[in-house]
Amino acid sequence: MNLRTGAVMASLILLGLATSATAQPSDFRYSYLEGGYLRADLDSPNVNGDGLFVGGSVLVAESLILSADYDYLDFDRGIDVRSLELGLGVPLPVAPGLDIVIRGGYIDAKLDTRFGDFNDDGFFAGGLARWMVSPQVELNGGLKYVDLDESGSDVVFTVGGLVNVRPDLAVLAGFEFADDSDLLSLGFRYYF
Repeated sequence: MNLRTGAVMASLILLGLATSATAQPSDFRYSYLEGGYLRADLDSPNVNGDGLFVGGSVLVAESLILSADYDYLDFDRGIDVRSLELGLGVPLPVAPGLDIVIRGGYIDAKLDTRFGDFNDDGFFAGGLARWMVSPQVELNGGLKYVDLDESGSDVVFTVGGLVNVRPDLAVLAGFEFADDSDLLSLGFRYYF
């Protein structure tokens, strides 16, 4: 990560901390573990894959979230992809039942093929809107800018939702799309 990208991420986090100091309390929970199934479709090369994800976040202060996410995808043609994201976030309650989350952090990615292994790393920064439609249903959406040292940069759009089946358990579904890829996720989230 270069100095300029680090400064951008630090500025986003500081802006969020300053803004959240005057905001109202959040209606959302940010301490959870989640996991489930992934399905990916890549345009170039034209391959499909599936795998698993696991992740979580912890609200360590009223306005600071620590998060970690790990994805594993097994593609056609003997290609495996693993990625780890470590991030910081700031929840900004903007209205009852509506939060904006500003996030940024580090990405480590590994690609295993029959011809060799490739490693890449970089950063991400973005925002996510969480909207509580009802006490049981949440919709969310946002965008994330990803900049990897070797693979270049991309903007990823996300949409998703959760349905609370118990006070501490939710079923989740999400969809991410970028220039050359689509990613579907289905799973569970456990709040603690």
